Amino acid sequence: MALVVFLYVSSQPTSADIVASSLLQLASQLEGRVVFPEDSDFGDAAKVWREDVVANNPPLAIIEAFSEQDVQLVVPVLANLFQQYDIPFRIRSGGHNKAGFSTTGGIILSLKQMRKVDLLLQNETFPNELTPQPTTKVVVASVQPGATVEVVLDNILAQGGAGGTVGICGNVAEGGFVLGGGIGFMSRSLGLGIDNVLGFRV
Repeated sequence: MALVVFLYVSSQPTSADIVASSLLQLASQLEGRVVFPEDSDFGDAAKVWREDVVANNPPLAIIEAFSEQDVQLVVPVLANLFQQYDIPFRIRSGGHNKAGFSTTGGIILSLKQMRKVDLLLQNETFPNELTPQPTTKVVVASVQPGATVEVVLDNILAQGGAGGTVGICGNVAEGGFVLGGGIGFMSRSLGLGIDNVLGFRV
């Protein structure tokens, strides 16, 4: 007597399959790019200050946005993947978070390439309550979230001859710095980074 056993193998797609399918469709619409673990430069794209966090829980993919339009296209896709399949995502500006919040085992939307700094007003005079002088001359700049302390100071010091409340480490990006409140060397005299923000474009 022979015993015949039928084995059924589930064809359910994995999280990696779902991510690859969704993001490959998205990639053709982006100015930026999508980086997968099998790509040769994935290690560089995934790198953050806390390297041990990435080693223990590498992301499924990294989307490098080059423009605001890229971000507008990517965020609804990430939200849908989270709602439909419980695939987490993180939005990263510079990757300098000490607690490791700059990465995830899901998908990363990296704003590291959005580093533009534009001077909008230079040497304008405004009332200032933080110094004994009744007014002070300031520089107003538009700063993208991936611009690091070095980039911001290089641009503002070189073009406007002014400084401000920025991060203490040169590779801290403005996006995470400001959203975390923003403590820097100039905070005692000029306030937190967030205190110096006139507006956001989301």
